[in-house]
Amino acid sequence: MKRRDFLHSCSGFLLSMLAAKQSVFGTETHEPASGEDIFKGMMIINAHAHPEEFYSDRLPKDMSASMAGMKQLRMNASVFSALGDKERGGWEETFPGVMNQLACAMCYVKTGEAKLILKSSDISNPMGPKDPVGCILGIEGANPLEGNPEYFDEVYRYGVRIITLGHYLVNGFTDIMTKPPKYGGLSSLGKQAIKKMDKLGIVIDVAHASHDSIKDIAGITERPLVDSHTSVCHNDKLPCSRFRTWYEMEVVAKTGGVVCTWPMARRREGYQRETFLDWAKEILEMKKRLGIEHVGLGTDGGGHLPALVQGYEDVRDLRKLVAAMTDVGLTRDDIGAYMGGSFYRIFKAYTG
Repeated sequence: MKRRDFLHSCSGFLLSMLAAKQSVFGTETHEPASGEDIFKGMMIINAHAHPEEFYSDRLPKDMSASMAGMKQLRMNASVFSALGDKERGGWEETFPGVMNQLACAMCYVKTGEAKLILKSSDISNPMGPKDPVGCILGIEGANPLEGNPEYFDEVYRYGVRIITLGHYLVNGFTDIMTKPPKYGGLSSLGKQAIKKMDKLGIVIDVAHASHDSIKDIAGITERPLVDSHTSVCHNDKLPCSRFRTWYEMEVVAKTGGVVCTWPMARRREGYQRETFLDWAKEILEMKKRLGIEHVGLGTDGGGHLPALVQGYEDVRDLRKLVAAMTDVGLTRDDIGAYMGGSFYRIFKAYTG
């Protein structure tokens, strides 16, 4: 089906719903034999992605979170995140606009390619070869929810289970990492939104939130937080673009939460994060400082990351990350926690 035809069918679905082998880090071969199931007994859950780039047909293709790739990997579940601000594509920054995006994600559920996940027990484990990928509906940038407090109730009823209050534009809820502060953290509306998400059981994702916003959120909620896609800021100075200082990650971890890392490549000020080995070493360092139960996976696939670690094209390449994690001394239990166990614990704490 052509993309425009697919999106047209999504819009119709919305109306009906609303009415009702060489290692990249050396010459030695590290990857397991192709027949070996290195993920056996593990859950793989991607805490942040935009599979098939469902949210827009106006951008160049980024298929790093394709349905085919997730299916081949036997990924148990992925967040399907709609976008709520205009900076990333030209959709309407309105409640109907974000609902239209969610309906496009639900098209994969309608066709049987995905399974809607509303609570932790809905996640299939183990994954059989014919099992659909679990779809956790999310919203990144809650701008369209500002106008009416009941919008949170409505998206929850629709199936949304994770929300990132801010994205790349400052909205009525929160300051963000990449823009000058407006509120000094959360606004009064943002504080109300956190309490609402707490009450409903919507996972609070602090990705993109400013330093002060994270502190505000942690001071309000009694739930564990998620930072769904980031990596370590090694200069530990603010601002740090889209990377987290150790202090910020410790705030998340102290709530019982999880900081999820992505395949973003970076070289700056004597620091490099350009290979799977670099990525794995970062996970090891996070384990030592935070505990592996506070570290997870969030690829931001479909989100047009400007640079990726060498050899990463889509989620199937997570096999290479597992090999690198083994090389740096992470155990199988560590790998299982990172790949999905840590996020599953958080998701269960919110949804049961």
